[in-house]
Amino acid sequence: TEALAADVPILSTGTEALAADVPILSTGIPGSVGMLGKTYDGYFNVGDTLALRNLLFRAESDRGFLRNLVTQCRRRAKLIDPSREKAAWARAIRSVI
Repeated sequence: TEALAADVPILSTGTEALAADVPILSTGIPGSVGMLGKTYDGYFNVGDTLALRNLLFRAESDRGFLRNLVTQCRRRAKLIDPSREKAAWARAIRSVI
C-alpha cells in the first residue's frame, strides 16, 4: 500500500501513526527521535515553518521520499506492539494499587 501525501500527519504522538502505517513528519524532539531513530528523514526543527513547508511539499511531490518515510516508519512500527503495551500498562497500574 502506497500512502498518499494527504496521509502524512504532523504529530507528536506518533505511535498511532506507526501502528496505522502512516508516515510521520515531526519535530526532532527527544521523544520523536527515540521513537523514530536519529536518522529519520521526516524531522524539522521546532518553529521552523519553512522546513516544515519544504517537507510537506517534498512528501507530496517526491514519491521516492514518501516511500522512504513509509519504509522508515514500518521498520520502527515493529517496535510498537499493542499487546505488549497493554501488558506494560497493566503491570504499571498493578504496581500502584
